[in-house]
Amino acid sequence: PWIELEENWEDPERHVNAGRRSDLRRARRNAEKLGALSFEILAPSASEVPSLLTEAFAVESANWKGREGTALLNDTLQAEFYRRYAAAAAEHGILRLCFLRIGGKAAAVQLAAQTGGRFWLLKIGYADEFARCSPGVLLMLETIRYAARSGLQSYEFLGAVEPWIRVWTERERQCVSFRAYPFSGRGMAALAVDASAALRRRIGRMASSR
Repeated sequence: PWIELEENWEDPERHVNAGRRSDLRRARRNAEKLGALSFEILAPSASEVPSLLTEAFAVESANWKGREGTALLNDTLQAEFYRRYAAAAAEHGILRLCFLRIGGKAAAVQLAAQTGGRFWLLKIGYADEFARCSPGVLLMLETIRYAARSGLQSYEFLGAVEPWIRVWTERERQCVSFRAYPFSGRGMAALAVDASAALRRRIGRMASSR
């Protein structure tokens, strides 16, 4: 799913219905009751990446992902990939690490890349303790606004189409994921592990959308 960022996307609230706008205002009020809100959209240097990723990974695991064991903190291989990618992206000046803080504490995070005139959303997360105020949605609202004001062409959600994304766009780029496993004991074991993880993620998404 993706958004074509025309000028009027500088005010993203205009692109949702009245009921959704009311939900967004309510979420912000609920967040403000818990503490002062601040939004950070950072383009860190490579030396700043490790500490920021430590905080980002902690937020990403502070919900059902952590409980189900699917967060990056539970996946050494994938976590190492993101650390290496983030360091390389920072060296090229395209990394964006985005935080919503409530009372100074990170409540939601996005790991993204800004390149090719587009904002690419790679990883998102939020802390369960702030779930009542929809911190992930509030942060997304601000990064969409940022992308539009930066003159970018599009906001690329990546991943699968989810009901909460349909609120923002009906546009979709068709993507196919292909995985190959060697016909061996290790290959079959890897297939079983990946299939189990995919099932847990699907159940988690279904639970979080209710």
